[in-house]
Amino acid sequence: MSFVLSGVLQNQSPYALEYAGDAPSWGTCEINVRSVAPNTTASDAFVGMSEGIFQGCEGTVTYGFTDQHGRQQYVQLAYNDPFSGSNSASISVPTGMVGNADVPSSGSHVTATYTLSGEVSADRTS
Repeated sequence: MSFVLSGVLQNQSPYALEYAGDAPSWGTCEINVRSVAPNTTASDAFVGMSEGIFQGCEGTVTYGFTDQHGRQQYVQLAYNDPFSGSNSASISVPTGMVGNADVPSSGSHVTATYTLSGEVSADRTS
């Protein structure tokens, strides 16, 4: 049985996101969407996959952007579709922005939806 987690990125922010890197803890990660325009959704932005039978997949995908203050910022999408245990997803965003991640708690072929909105605060960086 293989495990697959597809990541959907809903960019409801005013920033154009650019792929900055990925770091699978186990399994592999395929990047399908390298740029996400403001106020758009990237279906299957990335896919985390197990590398064999009785294995899950886990890792992070990072997108970057330049904020309204000219500073480079990053959004990190974390995913975990384990062989045993509950699925999980989370999003780390710069101060002032709002992030939400949602994934079914069980299943071996699931979709995680990440939503990003708001603007970076003037006084803080990520």
